[in-house]
Amino acid sequence: MRIMISCGEPSGDLYAGALAAEILRRDSSADIFGFGGQRLASAGARLIGDFQGISVTGLTEAIRVLPRSFAMLRRLTGVARERRPDVFVAIDFPDFNFRLMAALHRLGIPVVYYISPQLWAWRAGRMQTMKRFVSRVLVIFPFEEELYRREGVPVEWRRRCR
Repeated sequence: MRIMISCGEPSGDLYAGALAAEILRRDSSADIFGFGGQRLASAGARLIGDFQGISVTGLTEAIRVLPRSFAMLRRLTGVARERRPDVFVAIDFPDFNFRLMAALHRLGIPVVYYISPQLWAWRAGRMQTMKRFVSRVLVIFPFEEELYRREGVPVEWRRRCR
């Protein structure tokens, strides 16, 4: 199985690393690659790009890194076109991942959104984007499950077992 993961900040990298480690524990032959940080790489994924220098806060900083962000989007889309992952897992980082998931959706690659954007807190209009491009949303807060279900988006929430 080929899995492409994208996370663009340290908090998402924690989840990406844990997810990659668990997948590889269950299937050591899985090929995991994508955009992330040290935790994702340490778990056994091959980084196509590191979010260092792209993950920023503030409008001025975001404008400054736009050329690098768009270059990374093109690079990741190209790799997905060549490698044809079985699934793309977006982890939070919506300003980047929404563009990437749209491009990969157009390539026919199923999209799973893990640690979904906080649509309930701000920018609720993004729900339409989620509906259009996402095959399944995996949420971490129990109340988010009903929010997505009510909008007709396939969603799952599970209590942590450990």
